[in-house]
Amino acid sequence: MSFPASPLVGQTYTVPGGTEYIYTSLGTWQKVVLSGSTGPTGPTGSSGPTGPTGPTGPSNGPTGPTGYTGPTGSTGYTGPTGPTGYTGPTGYTGPTGYTGPTGPNSIGSYYQTSTTLSSPTVNPGNSIMCGFGTTAKLTPSKSGVALVIFTGSITFPNVSACDGDFSVSGGIKIYYGTGTPPAAGTGTATGTNSNFGLGFNCNGDIGVGETFTCPAIIYGLNIGTTYWFDLYINEAGSTSVQYNLYSTNVSIIEL
Repeated sequence: MSFPASPLVGQTYTVPGGTEYIYTSLGTWQKVVLSGSTGPTGPTGSSGPTGPTGPTGPSNGPTGPTGYTGPTGSTGYTGPTGPTGYTGPTGYTGPTGYTGPTGPNSIGSYYQTSTTLSSPTVNPGNSIMCGFGTTAKLTPSKSGVALVIFTGSITFPNVSACDGDFSVSGGIKIYYGTGTPPAAGTGTATGTNSNFGLGFNCNGDIGVGETFTCPAIIYGLNIGTTYWFDLYINEAGSTSVQYNLYSTNVSIIEL
């Protein structure tokens, strides 16, 4: 007959036919023989003392040696350069800085005589151009506005003819123009009258000069065109007095 495999001690097994077997500590199956009824179970005996705790086993074993580092692999090839990123938006324009102070005005073209000029003697009853325009010239380069200043002295060679008569008088006017300037002694006023001038009277002393300053501001001169500037002496109220200009200087400044 066959019994269960791997039985436990005390395990029972009933074979066909009703016979019961028990697995003993001897490792065999023994037939159970029925006897009288089992008496009551006696009291459980007291538990024996707990045995001492066994020694704690060793901790984890020592860490094994680190393995050697393997050789470094070869460097892979460099990939192609990626596309250039798009240009970011332009930042906003900062505020305009404050305007600095205006600098001093600069002059444009400039002329000043290097030597003094003298006019011909004006005979009684005559009026002449002095001929200063042959040297007193300016070519405007900036504004076309010129400040002209003639200075000098006027004398009366035969002043006894007026003898202190202040009705013996004359005038000086500034003229200007382009092209050929009038020659000294020209009797007709030539060029454009600046409408700036001054008058004078006989002073009654032979050979004594009267100083003068005759300025003018002239507008509308063409840039790049050369202009001459001259004085026109206009005698009035006498047919006998002579006079002339000497130690004359001129400054011409483009404003």
